[in-house]
Amino acid sequence: MKPIKALILYSRGAPTISQIVFDTTIRGVMNTPYDFAAPSWLSKLGWTGKEIVKKINDPYAALGYMNDWLEAFKSTSDLDLIECNINDLIAYKRIKPILRNIPLIVILHSSAGDDLRLLLATSHWFQDRKGKLAVFFGNEYDLMKDKKSFLIQAGADYICTQLPNNAANFLYGDVAGTEIIEMPHALNPSVYKPVAQRDTRKIKIGFIGARYPNWIGDTVRNDFIDYCNIAIDEADKFIKIGGGNITREQWAKFLNTCMGTVGAEAGTYYLDKEGLVLQAAKRLCNNESDLSRKIFNQCGLMGNVRCVSGKAISSRHFEPMGTKTVQILIEGEYNGILKSDIHYLSVKKDFSNFPDKFREFNDPYRQNEVANCAFEYAMDCHTYERRVCKFIEIISK
Repeated sequence: MKPIKALILYSRGAPTISQIVFDTTIRGVMNTPYDFAAPSWLSKLGWTGKEIVKKINDPYAALGYMNDWLEAFKSTSDLDLIECNINDLIAYKRIKPILRNIPLIVILHSSAGDDLRLLLATSHWFQDRKGKLAVFFGNEYDLMKDKKSFLIQAGADYICTQLPNNAANFLYGDVAGTEIIEMPHALNPSVYKPVAQRDTRKIKIGFIGARYPNWIGDTVRNDFIDYCNIAIDEADKFIKIGGGNITREQWAKFLNTCMGTVGAEAGTYYLDKEGLVLQAAKRLCNNESDLSRKIFNQCGLMGNVRCVSGKAISSRHFEPMGTKTVQILIEGEYNGILKSDIHYLSVKKDFSNFPDKFREFNDPYRQNEVANCAFEYAMDCHTYERRVCKFIEIISK
């Protein structure tokens, strides 16, 4: 089959005003190549220097899936790809003339996750095209009114969602003319692979990551990790929550030092069509140090707004599978992809069976069984390469 001519739109860092000014100046005007590494001395100039280094090197370095998706699209032979970082307004304006006739336009999570102002301002660019437009949204619980507005204004053909089908249909079912494709995150086996034998790994349970913000309205993941930090002996763990995520290379290396890790589903239980509930929660969080399900109900945030669960599987669940690191996770649906006590060890939401599951985890035979089963399953069915192949197959019909 002849490769499909396609344009892929992404952004290096959220398309905020400061990032757009930076990329337009550094990339567009000064023509600085993307593989240029910021000089180390810049990091010694305090906060400003560190921010410049981050913007030059990779603002999304701690969100590895952004690069995983881009690399998967770039590596497929089924697409003849043109890339554009929309934060560089010179490059973005340059590709405007080809939007009308190119057969396929793909907008990735990095461009359509944390800030939609640039896409909304240019939505009319996409309206009279002849080809298809597919949008991959990031953070499908925040800025939902803006995201749906872009789908409508640009006349998107496909919304590629991380959400399970029932939640995605609830959220996007009223966007006429747009087909919903379930497209959860996956495994990048070129980064996440079993380098160290598990019986040589020094850490029994390891975790490094950010806390979920209070306005999400779910404390289970944070509470579970805090619980593990107390329940597991000091010598058996390395748990660091609250300091933010690390780069995918650092995370892969760390996972290869761990026999197991802990976690829960991503997202929120309070998903509504316009994101009104979480917007109200964000405002409340500015004045409250704690926000829990109790506060949601007490403050009447629910009102007459219908909500569904937007809980979903994330890239963080596939990455340990790739390194053969056993996951001890809070029970959940995980998009129907992960099976409890087959691909992970399942802990009840009240943590009551954690001692039993931890004893099960400490059985070397059981540990190997879960690790190998999860690894083979991810490699066979859930790599980014397979996601892109499925996407191309659907849009080619």
